[in-house]
Amino acid sequence: MELEPSEPIGSPTPERDLWGAVLAMLLDDALGYWRGSYGPAIAQEQAFDDVLRVGPMLRHCCQFTGHNPQWIAERFVRLLECG
Repeated sequence: MELEPSEPIGSPTPERDLWGAVLAMLLDDALGYWRGSYGPAIAQEQAFDDVLRVGPMLRHCCQFTGHNPQWIAERFVRLLECG
């Protein structure tokens, strides 16, 4: 079954923009952990685990941005598999 990304809900607002930035940082930390980038290793590992497991941080961010957290997690795994 192919999941579709959700469209962000409503028109842009400062709050939605902020949650989008939080989601971007979560994904950046998760990818940084995978690549072994420098940074707060514990936070990066937690972000990585959360994204892979469609955890509470990813679901919470997506609740405010209107994105499908399962779709984001699946795309993230595909990105890791491609190298």
